[in-house]
Amino acid sequence: MIIDLQQLKKLPVVTKSGIKLGKISEINFLVETQTIFQYIVRPSFLSGRIFLIKTNQVLEISDKILVDDAVVEEKKLTKDKSSEFVENKLLGGMSAREINRE
Repeated sequence: MIIDLQQLKKLPVVTKSGIKLGKISEINFLVETQTIFQYIVRPSFLSGRIFLIKTNQVLEISDKILVDDAVVEEKKLTKDKSSEFVENKLLGGMSAREINRE
């Protein structure tokens, strides 16, 4: 199945146990391999909360994106901290827990 980015962003993201997490707001790619590194999911565009979901946590993509129950919420990161986390994580920097402590 082929799906474009706009279609993917419209699909609800739901855990295996049925918890609705939101929708994909951004996708991070690994340039070297041209593959998706992680999905950034927000409950709403105005929410400060985000969920960072790696591709190995995605169980199925159909009429929804089904993810593993082990997805951990990153607590109310500000936009700056969110960007900082993504940049640092891609470069092997600070973890989400370390950013939340700052």
